[in-house]
Amino acid sequence: MQKGQDLKRACRAEIDVLLGDSAEVVYRSLLPELNESPSSRSTVSLNLHNGSLRLIISSDDTVMLRAGLNTWLRLIKTAYESALIPIM
Repeated sequence: MQKGQDLKRACRAEIDVLLGDSAEVVYRSLLPELNESPSSRSTVSLNLHNGSLRLIISSDDTVMLRAGLNTWLRLIKTAYESALIPIM
């Protein structure tokens, strides 16, 4: 491969995250984020099904796919941890 050669390819990742009883709360808390995509180089969808979330990210290149995965997995983790905090 020559230096400067274009490495862009269409990429897609699908990840199922099992969250049990917290799945709906996490899903609802992340819905506003779907409308605030910081880049037009990738698309994200999030679906709720039987106690799990399915995260689907499609991108024009692997750099954006990795960035999207890092962002969304961190958002899911944070929302899940927040859902576990007991309300007093």
